[in-house]
Amino acid sequence: MKKLSFYLLLLLLVACSVDSKIKKMSTEEKINKGDTYYEGKKYSKAIPYYSSVVFEKTSGKTVYIKEKLANSYFYTKRYNDAIYEYEDIINLFAEYDNMEFVLRNLGLSYYKSSLDAHYTQEETYSAIEVFQRYLSKYSNSSHSTEIDSCLKELRDKLIEKKYYNGYIYYKILI
Repeated sequence: MKKLSFYLLLLLLVACSVDSKIKKMSTEEKINKGDTYYEGKKYSKAIPYYSSVVFEKTSGKTVYIKEKLANSYFYTKRYNDAIYEYEDIINLFAEYDNMEFVLRNLGLSYYKSSLDAHYTQEETYSAIEVFQRYLSKYSNSSHSTEIDSCLKELRDKLIEKKYYNGYIYYKILI
């Protein structure tokens, strides 16, 4: 028990020291360090650097950093965090150059966080809405076939959900 307590305390101290190390860095150093990890596909290590820069809101590269942060969340399968960042980009930077990629990844984040047909389908409806918006803006995109496939799967899931709901009511009445 004492060993476990010691290791937990040690882990806490290491985590705090890394966080304070990041706070002492300049904004450019944080961006460069985050970019180094990002380019090396070490997304989970890039997240603290990017989130620190986004939180400070002192950089002129805010949209660039927010996109890198959102992508890092996306690639580490933290879809709810990615959704928040992608939606923030869409709401704050409507004329962003890379909006096609942001909108596609927002839809994919909803798609991947969509629950099984037995459960609530809020993410499914959101994914459908985002994908439809994507296709209306970027109908000639190279990703439109992939998006169409996702839309079909999402609509099938909603049909399956309606079937399960009907089946439950049928069983209640019998």
